[in-house]
Amino acid sequence: MEVYFTKDKALPAADMLTRATDDMKKVGMLRADDNVRVAQVRKIAYGNVLYDHARAPALAVVNDYLGRIGVVGCGRYGLWNYHWTDESIVSGWQAADSILGPG
Repeated sequence: MEVYFTKDKALPAADMLTRATDDMKKVGMLRADDNVRVAQVRKIAYGNVLYDHARAPALAVVNDYLGRIGVVGCGRYGLWNYHWTDESIVSGWQAADSILGPG
């Protein structure tokens, strides 16, 4: 899970884990009697990229070059796009399919 907060309203690590677990139970990702056995909190100072107007033309140049040399991108960093974890996994499957052929 990703938990966003500002430096003015930071949560202690234990509170983040409790809130995340409680929220996953509320939305049905976990059952009420499920227990999380392993959890890790990492604070990353700058988690999201802010795009500017030069991004689209620069990205076109980069992707054109990578395509010409046979690089197949996937995930957040390979596709130069914000992806949730599940979207990153699916993009990895799609990249593998484009290289190896479907299943």
